[in-house]
Amino acid sequence: MQSFQPLIKKCMGGKIWKVRSMAARCLPVVIDEQSITQEILEMFRNFRVDAQNELHGGLMGIKHLGEFYSYREKRDVVFSMYYLQS
Repeated sequence: MQSFQPLIKKCMGGKIWKVRSMAARCLPVVIDEQSITQEILEMFRNFRVDAQNELHGGLMGIKHLGEFYSYREKRDVVFSMYYLQS
C-alpha cells in the first residue's frame, strides 16, 4: 500500500471536493505507523495559504488520521502535533 501514498497525496490536492475527501479517507491506510509523526509534520510544513485545495485536503487527511488512531496507541502522537509546531 505504501506505493499508493504519493498518488493519494496528489489526489488530496485535487480540484474536486469529493476526490479530496475520498483520498483523505484512504490516507491512514497507506501511512506507515512508525512514520506517522514525520508525515504529519511534513504535511504541516507544506501547507500554503494560496493553495486552498491542497490545504483543505491535507487538513481532512490529518482529521482522518486522528479518527483512525483515536482509539489506538498512536492517538497521543496525532493529537499532540500542535505542541510540536510551537
